[in-house]
Amino acid sequence: MQQDFFLFYGVCSSILLSTSHKKTMCDMKLLGFFMLRAVQYFVRIAVLFACLSVFSCGIAELDSDDNRGPGIWIDPTPGGEVSGGGLPSVTESCYVTTLEYPKGYDWQADLNKGSVKCSLVVYVDGAPKLKLAVGDDYQVSSDVDMHRIVAGDLYTDFVTDSETILKKNGQELFRWSGRESVKGLVVADDDIYTICQSRSGQGFSFRKNGEAIMVKSRGYVHEHLHYDSEYGLSFSFCETILSQQGNVERHYVMVDSLVTAVGLRDDVDRILDVAVNQGHPCYLASVKGSSNLMLVDGDSLYMMFLPPESTVCAGRLFIIENTIFSEAVIVLRRNVSSVVWKGETDLGFMNEGMTVSAFDYAGGNCCGVFNPYAKGGNVVIYRNSEKSYVPVGYISAGGNTAAFVNGILHIGLSHTEGGKPMLWKDGHTEELDINGFISSVHSVRAVP
Repeated sequence: MQQDFFLFYGVCSSILLSTSHKKTMCDMKLLGFFMLRAVQYFVRIAVLFACLSVFSCGIAELDSDDNRGPGIWIDPTPGGEVSGGGLPSVTESCYVTTLEYPKGYDWQADLNKGSVKCSLVVYVDGAPKLKLAVGDDYQVSSDVDMHRIVAGDLYTDFVTDSETILKKNGQELFRWSGRESVKGLVVADDDIYTICQSRSGQGFSFRKNGEAIMVKSRGYVHEHLHYDSEYGLSFSFCETILSQQGNVERHYVMVDSLVTAVGLRDDVDRILDVAVNQGHPCYLASVKGSSNLMLVDGDSLYMMFLPPESTVCAGRLFIIENTIFSEAVIVLRRNVSSVVWKGETDLGFMNEGMTVSAFDYAGGNCCGVFNPYAKGGNVVIYRNSEKSYVPVGYISAGGNTAAFVNGILHIGLSHTEGGKPMLWKDGHTEELDINGFISSVHSVRAVP
């Protein structure tokens, strides 16, 4: 991870210093796949990198003994188990995941020690419900990309020297041969589906309950695994084909077990992302001979205009409630920045030197959380046309830290100097009395 971090900054430095060589700056392989993930991941935690690099070696001290197995504590109060619900008196519940250390321990400064106490904790509407010890002995990682809340349950993945392990609320579900990173997880009809990327960087798998349905040795997934009651399961992927011209990328979608090649327009220069919307493929691409982007959604074509002097480094799609949003990561005047569209409408979220860390859309409301590229800046929060600034010293440090819960925007913000993290609720803030940081925020519908 540390090597990737310095590689990312090397790439960014070359971009910022080489503005006269746009083709070099936007190399299809390097900046299309690597930089998208680098910008999404490393920029949002750049000021916290020194802290995050120590997380994976933790062993937690739990608050109580429990017969569920080593390293697991579940709230013993009635209704305390994390099993897919919130409180029956509300429509939705707020689920927050945190990485926590014993009080008084300086988890940001102790970089060179081999054992750091750490726990992964789930809060539901402010109350702790599940706590897992982190570390190799417990097969739980503190990497923010290796845990997620799905339908009120905590799913974690972990890799050994030769296997990948998937757990639900701390209990092992499946394990399979090979070192893979889970990029998407869906629960449908009591079955668990995953799309996974090989940690070697080439190849991926699509699995049902841990058993392989599709395995490719070359290529990558676009991380859009989705279940729709009308169209079934869907996801998109890219397969690398060897030809006389070298490696050629071919993009595909799988919809309800049927794999279809994505047909591209003749004026497509480079594919930035591919997804499935209401059963048909859609893609975000750069345009030949132009700085602009295009979004093709079935038979609809949208053009997104960018400043002529900008360079597109990467892009991605968000499809929420059958509504398509696009993000482009660009270099403009030596600043790495994000631009966000709804369809072809620029939402006006752009701030030079800031990139999207979290995004959500619900009931016609959309929000974007922008982290500063440089240390010492303010996090900026957009809710529709409203713009809010977070005091200096906080950052959105996780992979999914924004969610609308009962119409109220909840954002998890962590302190860059070791202070307490806080939950931002439409301008009101609540500190969490923990020593650690917030890794994700989710809205979960209550079970009647």
